[in-house]
Amino acid sequence: MRRTALVAAVMAAMLAVGAMLARADFIPTSTGLLPFRDREPTHQGARDRKDFFSGFVTARGRCHRHRHVVLYRKRRSGPIALDTGFTNAQGQWKIKHEDPPDGRYYAHVTRTHRGADTCGGADSNTISVHNH
Repeated sequence: MRRTALVAAVMAAMLAVGAMLARADFIPTSTGLLPFRDREPTHQGARDRKDFFSGFVTARGRCHRHRHVVLYRKRRSGPIALDTGFTNAQGQWKIKHEDPPDGRYYAHVTRTHRGADTCGGADSNTISVHNH
């Protein structure tokens, strides 16, 4: 009986140490939205016009790679999601959106898990778009 209690106590201690070592780490994330790029039509015509929003995600470790980004337009009734994209291996992203209406826009990076780590979510700065 004493031996069983000793084995149980040792196993409980080993589990407690293992749980402390496997503790997940929260990694803060930030994101930025760059000015809107309005490109002139190419020589092939207006159909090839490429307007896009772009930005970046910064975080340590693997938390900047392949993150889900949502582009929002602010409105009085609340934000509306326009489109989504993903960051590349360097944390950069680009979302094409032709002829966006005048307004204020921002990007949101969703919270996610990478192994034992939790990568935080973040909202970018807000930019204004004014068409000609």
